[in-house]
Amino acid sequence: MSHEGLVLVVKALVVLALIVAGAMVRTLTGPSRRRGEIFMAGTLAGLAAGVFAAWLISFVVEADLSSITAPVGMIIGWAAAIPFVARIPRSSS
Repeated sequence: MSHEGLVLVVKALVVLALIVAGAMVRTLTGPSRRRGEIFMAGTLAGLAAGVFAAWLISFVVEADLSSITAPVGMIIGWAAAIPFVARIPRSSS
């Protein structure tokens, strides 16, 4: 397998891991719609920030680091959403 093929497979696995992690966090938020919306906003904002950071860093490193910075940004987005979600009861609609 060539280097490009290996990179493609690794990126596909990272995307699969991100999908599974997002689904697990959504399950852990409970049935509350507002909690789910806040965590979704944290997920999307974190992914966007991670990809933007990869774009900025790629000029210096001359490599695509979005596979690393996107999951890190997603986790940071969840961490930023936790204080807002903590104020909403788990079972509210």
